[in-house]
Amino acid sequence: MVTDLKIKNLTAFHILGLLKSLGFFMVIDKMIIKDSFKDFVLDQLAGLPGLSPRAMFGAYGLYLGDSFFGILSEGRLYFKTDATSREPYLELGMGPFQPNEKQTLKNYYEVPPDILEDPEELKIWAQIAATR
Repeated sequence: MVTDLKIKNLTAFHILGLLKSLGFFMVIDKMIIKDSFKDFVLDQLAGLPGLSPRAMFGAYGLYLGDSFFGILSEGRLYFKTDATSREPYLELGMGPFQPNEKQTLKNYYEVPPDILEDPEELKIWAQIAATR
């Protein structure tokens, strides 16, 4: 399974993103990867009450109840931040969500790979994001 591959704490999705950013192009079924990553993230967040993904513009939005707190896009997970909660993302070198070259959503930052791989820590970050 694609999500089982780990190299230096990177998931296969991070490796694919790195290859893409370096200019390597691979012919793969994007729908399978997108759904596999969504399933991986939902497994990591299992147990959060009211968690649901909703398809949106080729990506998925994550909700806790009515609170929109996360975005799954291109094999990356972004959580909603504010001035207070953004600091740990910046300290770990993570950037904001850019759905295209001309648009940057400065309130949504990529979740660090180490956090993504730790279900308990990821749930804490998700709950913080859901309150922003």
